[in-house]
Amino acid sequence: MHMPAFMKLTEQNVRRNTILQIIIATLAFVLVVRIWPMGLVKEHNVSKQQSGAETEYTSADNFKKPDKKLQGVRFTGKHIYQIILYMSCAEYEKDDYVVFRLYDNNFSCIYEEEAGCNLIVKEGAFSATPDLDVVPGQDYYYEILIPDSEEDKRKVEELLILPIADKLQLGVEENQILYIDGIYNDKEALVADFDYTSPLAWWKTCGYLLLIAGSALVIYVGVLFFMDCSYDLLRQHKRKVKLILTVVMAIMALVVFYYTVILDTFGRSIADKAMYSIGILALTVGFACAVWLPNTKKILLDKRVVEQSTNIWRSYLQTVFFGLLFHSLCLYVNAEREYTHIVNTRWMLIFFGLALLMMQSVKTLISRITGIWLLLSVSVSAIYCLLFAKGDAEALYVIRLNAAIIVVWGLVLVLALLRMKKDCWKNISKLSFGVWILYVVLMYWWRADRTWVFTATLPFFVLLLYNLSVAERSRLLKNVTNGIFVSFGIYMLYSLHHRPFNAWILSRYGGMFFTVACTGMYLVVVTGAAWGRLCGQWKTRAGFLSGGWKSLGILGVSVSCILLTMSRAAMLTAAVDFVLVFLAACILYKKRWKRIAKEIVLLGAALFLCFPLTYSATRIVPAVANDPIYSNYEQGQIFREYNVFEGDASNDMEKYMSIERFFAVLLGRFQVASEQSIDNSAVTTDSAGEADTVNSASSEESSTGVTPSVEKGDTVYNYVVETDSDVSNGRFDIYKAYFQALQIEGHDSMAVENEDGSKYEHAHSSYLQVAYDFGIPTGIVFLILCALTLWNSIVACYRYGAKHDIYLVAFSLVVTFGVISVTEWAFHPCIPVGFAFLLVQMLFMQRPAEKANNKG
Repeated sequence: MHMPAFMKLTEQNVRRNTILQIIIATLAFVLVVRIWPMGLVKEHNVSKQQSGAETEYTSADNFKKPDKKLQGVRFTGKHIYQIILYMSCAEYEKDDYVVFRLYDNNFSCIYEEEAGCNLIVKEGAFSATPDLDVVPGQDYYYEILIPDSEEDKRKVEELLILPIADKLQLGVEENQILYIDGIYNDKEALVADFDYTSPLAWWKTCGYLLLIAGSALVIYVGVLFFMDCSYDLLRQHKRKVKLILTVVMAIMALVVFYYTVILDTFGRSIADKAMYSIGILALTVGFACAVWLPNTKKILLDKRVVEQSTNIWRSYLQTVFFGLLFHSLCLYVNAEREYTHIVNTRWMLIFFGLALLMMQSVKTLISRITGIWLLLSVSVSAIYCLLFAKGDAEALYVIRLNAAIIVVWGLVLVLALLRMKKDCWKNISKLSFGVWILYVVLMYWWRADRTWVFTATLPFFVLLLYNLSVAERSRLLKNVTNGIFVSFGIYMLYSLHHRPFNAWILSRYGGMFFTVACTGMYLVVVTGAAWGRLCGQWKTRAGFLSGGWKSLGILGVSVSCILLTMSRAAMLTAAVDFVLVFLAACILYKKRWKRIAKEIVLLGAALFLCFPLTYSATRIVPAVANDPIYSNYEQGQIFREYNVFEGDASNDMEKYMSIERFFAVLLGRFQVASEQSIDNSAVTTDSAGEADTVNSASSEESSTGVTPSVEKGDTVYNYVVETDSDVSNGRFDIYKAYFQALQIEGHDSMAVENEDGSKYEHAHSSYLQVAYDFGIPTGIVFLILCALTLWNSIVACYRYGAKHDIYLVAFSLVVTFGVISVTEWAFHPCIPVGFAFLLVQMLFMQRPAEKANNKG
């Protein structure tokens, strides 16, 4: 019987098949998690009106500014997701907007949303999304308001067209009394649809999960079958296929150039057009390099192809888990409320545990002990969920995550203890471990109500039980690095979809983060990982000529993103990391001056091409996506006349960033004497430095805003602001306040109180913050521990870096943490740079095992 080629376990097929499995399985996993346990997929039930007035405004009524139309409703569902109110605008200017408000039975506003008139005209309706739990049968009210503006001198007599229809004709149970300027009308109602959502029934949830699994299997088999049918053809005409791909890419580049530059789709600025052109060229060159440059990845020669497949599976799964872990850390840092902190801390622990499990052999993972533990832990977790599953959906979600932590980390501990050998404790560095134990004891003693200290110590301690060999550490570091790159891909996708590049107020591009301080701290992790990886890949001439292109591209984009944030702290950190890691690589690999010069030139060329590409993408893609999202932090800083909102024209040069405006703000960041001389007439809070925003991950109290002075109850919290004479953006004053408040004992709160009663939220320095939180002795021990971690990473690079170049990444991450900690609070397990430091710290606290503890 003939077996299809794609099903044979040949050396050529193993890696290809496994990579396909991983990609498809990852996408399926994301879909499954969205359905359960996250419950993001809901069942929709739309109560739709029947009059047809959404397209015909024959019965419409002109709505004037002084008019008041208040529509009473009684919802028929328990959760109202969206209210679609059909309307249009007759007379408006580009920045005109209207406001939707929803009131409860006490006439308290429970939801408010704005929409631009241009978007309403385009869609023919105002789609308000309350996404709130409501009481069926209870009276609610909603209305549309035309906001008054003191600056608006126009007399808009007729702006909106609101269709009104007979309630019987509409056939919607929700409609109640309509009040027109206080006049009672019980026969007519505004034309609207009501979209309710509810959790999926258990049988629908199971059906969706089975559908996803079946679809993933069909897609996998189908793709492999297609590749098998076309394999010989592609192999025979490999050069022609590459040429066709290059020609197709060139044609697409010309189309984008015509749409972007020739048609003036995104503005007429000559400088911006030049940037777009260079960016398109850079993308084309990058694609050509990916197609034509030879692949230097070693081909696996081991005859046990099944074992190869399992090794690849575990490595790719570990990469995915670390990628999702770092993404959960980003969500933690970006949290707007404590619930998000709670959820993403648990997701971090879950993904960390799953990543550690991938260090075990397949034989260990699929064993009797694993089965017994899973059976017991799942049963106990199910009972736990049933007993404590009381309260709202959010509480139930947290309980499920707690149960998952019990299952995952119980298995991690059981397998780690079984794996542990006698040499495990002998290989531990007595000095480093002793200092770490002393630091942990002091930190626990003065922890007050800080629970994150346990998360910063106990999970990482498990690494000592593994006592990984040099090769196993190398594999772990590679997967951590690739996981950081995966999270960066998620970061870029979200940023390009939802975060436009504003010219005013939010003119420093924060990407998916709502504060540029958080953005900078995340990007230096990506930059450090990419730079360390690249320096390692450039250790030989062959690697320099054909290797490291992916790392070089990621490095160029991440550095460009740092420039877009205009964060001087991030720039300083990246610069120091560049110098130290490059020097370490030159010494370790004994590079000559000619080789060093070539690498510097190539690096400069890559950065020169990547910046126009990144700038063009952040300017163009969000304008095309047209779905901006702003946080509660930013609501007090954004204005329709200055910032980008849904429905705004993509060529609106008054709102979107231009390259002239970008460089004016960027260069102004380095001119201390004229920091506020830039034209920031429309800019108020954004003129503050990167530290004017609150790092939500660094505070036990939740932030309430980003203004330089914020009131919380009777207390005023001060944040740093730019001055004409302080290059630190006020950090020197903060450092002085915290230094003067240091004492032997720790403090219960991160904030320090000034003489005038105001408070600084945090120290903007890991070293000062640790000493303030846990006492001066703890701060001194922390400094010693950081120095030992740096020394251990240097020793590891010296001993093993020549063969395992990935060790440079560990050194780069330690340097990154050390520098950014001078200007930011970074020592926290749920801050990306803090997690990376804690992982490397524990990894190098122990001498590697002489040989791998696992095979297969």
